[in-house]
This record gives sequence, C-alpha cells and structure tokens, in this order.
Amino acid sequence: MDGVWEHDHAICYANNGRILAHIELERLTRIKHDNQIGRKLTNMILKYDLPIPDSIITANTFDDESFFDSSRSAFYSPDHQFYLNPMKEMKKLNSGFNEAECRWDGRSVPGGFISHELAHVYSCLPFVGNFNEESMLVHVDGAASLSSNSIWTHNGGSIDLVHSGADLRKKVLNYSINPLTLAILGHSSHQHLSVPGKLMGYAAYGHYDSQLHDLLRNHDFFMDSKSVLDDFLKACKKELGIIIDRIDARDQFMMDVAACIQREFENGILSYLKEWKNETGSRHLYYAGGSALNIKANSRIINELGFESVDIPPCCSDCGLSLGAAAYMQYKRLGFLKRHSPFINNIGLDKYEYKPKFDIGAVCELLIDGKVIGICTGDAEVGPRALGHRSIIAIPDSEEIRDKVSIRMKKREWYRPLAPIVLERNKLKLFEESYISRCERFMLQEFMIKQSVKKKIAGVAHIDGSARAQIVSEDDIDLMLIVEILREMDEIYDVPCLINTSFNESGKPMVHTKEDAMIAGKELGLDAMILGNELMVRHF
Repeated sequence: MDGVWEHDHAICYANNGRILAHIELERLTRIKHDNQIGRKLTNMILKYDLPIPDSIITANTFDDESFFDSSRSAFYSPDHQFYLNPMKEMKKLNSGFNEAECRWDGRSVPGGFISHELAHVYSCLPFVGNFNEESMLVHVDGAASLSSNSIWTHNGGSIDLVHSGADLRKKVLNYSINPLTLAILGHSSHQHLSVPGKLMGYAAYGHYDSQLHDLLRNHDFFMDSKSVLDDFLKACKKELGIIIDRIDARDQFMMDVAACIQREFENGILSYLKEWKNETGSRHLYYAGGSALNIKANSRIINELGFESVDIPPCCSDCGLSLGAAAYMQYKRLGFLKRHSPFINNIGLDKYEYKPKFDIGAVCELLIDGKVIGICTGDAEVGPRALGHRSIIAIPDSEEIRDKVSIRMKKREWYRPLAPIVLERNKLKLFEESYISRCERFMLQEFMIKQSVKKKIAGVAHIDGSARAQIVSEDDIDLMLIVEILREMDEIYDVPCLINTSFNESGKPMVHTKEDAMIAGKELGLDAMILGNELMVRHF
C-alpha cells in the first residue's frame, strides 16, 4: 500500500502463491486516484469483513523519516486501532524487506516495507508466475522511494539492484506536469495525473520536427517557466521566425510540439533500456512504473530493442504497488507465484459464474443496430484499462459511433482514440505484422491498421493509422462473454472487432459494482447493459 504522498492506493491479500483479494481504493470510494488509504483502511476492513493478515507489508514512497509516523502512516486510522512504526528508515535502495512493528487492536502483527521501486517491478510477477533467467526488471516513474528509475537483474533466482537514479526524471515529469503541455491541453497542474494519457493521444496529430525539438530541448521544454505563454511564444518568434499569439490545441503547430515531447520521452526510455540491456546482457524485460502506460514507447521497446520477451503488468502505475508488495512476500517465501488473470479486483463483489440468462445473438443484434452496451460482470480489472469486465462496447464501423461513445457519452476530448478488442484469429487480418508479447492482452501495445480494413473499423482507427488493441484468446475462460460476442459478430455479421472503452463517467473511476454500473449507465445514456448474467435494454 502506498503512502499519503502518492495516488491510486490499493490493498491486496495473498497466500500460498495466490492473490486472494485485491481492490483499488478509488473503485470503492468513487474518488479518482484516491490516496487516503491511511484514513479509510480500518473502515474498509470492518465493512467488508476482511481478515487481519498474518503479516503486513507496504510499499515505501520517499526517504522521509516521518512517513511511517503513526499520524501519517499508510496504516494509520483515526481511532488509532491500526498503525505502523518502522524499526528503521530506508537509507539505501536494496532488494530486501525492512522490518517494522505493526499492531492491530493491541496485538502485534509481523510486518514492514519494501521500496516503491521494488514493488513496481514485482507487480509484474502475478501475471507471469516467475521471472525468466537473464532478465532485466525496470521501473520508470516520476518518483519513488529513492529514485525515479531503477534497473534490477534476475539471475540464478536472485534479484539484484544494478542501477538507480534520476536519469529519466525530467523526461517523465516533462510528460506530465510540463506547464507548456498543461497550457496546450487546457489543464491545471492538479490534473497532471490525467495528462500523460491525453498527451499520448493528442501527440499523434502532430508531426515531428527536429528544429522545433531543438528549440524545446534548448529551453528545457519550458519546465520552469513562470509565464509559459510569453516565454514560449517569444522563443518561437526569435528562434523559428514563427509568430503566434496564443496557445490553441487545434493549432497544428501545437500538435507538432506535442509530437516532439512524445519523441523526447520515447527516445529517453529506449536509450536507457538499450544501454542497460547491453550492460547486463539481459534477454528478457519486465517493465513497470507509470511510464509503462505509454503505449507508443512500449511498442518501440517491443519492436526495436531485441528482447526475447517483454512483460508489462496491467497495473504498472501506482495502483499496482500493493500487489507488488504482496507478490514480493509470496516470492520470498515460495520462490514463485501462480499466474493470474487481470481480473483480481474482487473485494465488495459477489461470487460470479458465467451462466448468461440471455441470448448472445440478442446482444449482437443491438450492436449491429448501432447500440452502445455497458458490461459489468465478474471480478473487475486491475489497472486503469478496461479489458472486458468493466467495458463499454459498440460496433467500430464509423467515426460517428466513435464520437457518440467518446465525446457525447463519455465527454472525452476530441483527440483521444478508442481501442478495439479483437479475437486473436483476426489480429493479422486487421494489423500489420508486429512482435508478439503478452502486452497485447492488456491493451499496452500499439498496432498499425492495414489500409485495406481502415474504413471498416474507422471507429477505432487513430489519426496516425494506429490502434491500441486488446488481443483476446478464444480459450480465455475469464473472457467467455466477450469471446462469444466477438465470435458471433465475426462469423455472422463480418464485424472483426468491437470498440472497447472503460465503463465510467467522465472524471470517475471505472464502475465496480452493479449498483455503480446502474448509476453510470443512466448518466452515460447507454442503450443496454450486461450486469452479471442479465441483459438490460433501455426502452425507447
């Protein structure tokens, strides 16, 4: 569990190599990026009748001696029932466990903390089962316990730190809290957590320009600018001879600026990974941290760096820290972890078995008729991307349906693409050849759409001809509903994929319970919803 400094707090229970229970705090509180686990943990344990664990571990965030003080601890509760006092501070980044004293209701519980960095890299483990030999484990984030980026190796069953530092800190923060980016997208600094995903979509409208890139780099991307409007516009006039009087997201020049910022980020990440791949001789990559949500950079890593395998967890941002901490302890005790699906957000949900009380054909008829359907079924996805259990789906055959779902229903910005969900059998029918990685299962990899099918799936084609697809195996038992819908749409209606976007209102977390879905579905104006095993159709 992360601390009061950060965002996307979560709790996780694990035992005997399995994740038993997990929840991202925002899913229950309905507060986006909720970071108040310290004040809410006791009530959550009581409300959901969660057991007191045999041991407790948290992911430390910064080298701050007061971080685990009982008044600020991630385990602090207002009634002082639950608190954590560390026995020692973290002064040096290491691959070890730092013991601390934990108490619950007057009794001691063994516990402690690991570094934020280590929790990130171990968040990969539940989705791979074990780390390959000759592997490089990497975290890249804005900040962690003692670094913003770190390199670890796995050889002979041992995980060792080989490098940590702030090499990429400026590039990462430049991508999220840059005043210039905020001005272009019309965001304030407190909205910085939503900026990277939006900038990634917006940058695709731009064209890379080396002269513009040099200007931005020479001015440190205006990161410390007190008046970004004046400083940037003056620099453009003086150094490029370009006279502009305002910053407007619809201006092609601003799109080109975004493309240069995206390229700077990509090049920084790839250069760093390439250097340490050569240094360590690693054949496999496990990559986590908030930066791993950048699909364009991920795709270049997969396609260009020559790793035999690349793995990125669906919860690579801070929402995966509690999972990583739990996975660390399981690995230390057992030497492995069973492989899990991404559907592990299960606290507060009833047991579910896929036994639909509706005809799949009826769902497909609604889709063919242009209807938009919300899905809330089974345990929820971990991480920020909808992967078929908390999704909104629609037919992808036009830009009009894209705008209906993305702009009119979800109130998203005009430059943000929608993702397709695709059966594995149709991958090569739709997309150009690319390297295979497990990232495609978690919507963490980009594909280029074949020109011959672009019109057919216009609703999921981004401006640059790319698609951020989720590829689905037909034998995935956790996605049988989606598989059956995709199969019938393909075989009967010749529709090779569907729009898949997260089931949530603007500014809200993905829905968690059926009750959340009912509220959000009404607010969004969905045409139908699949809740558990029931199909609900809005009457017109």
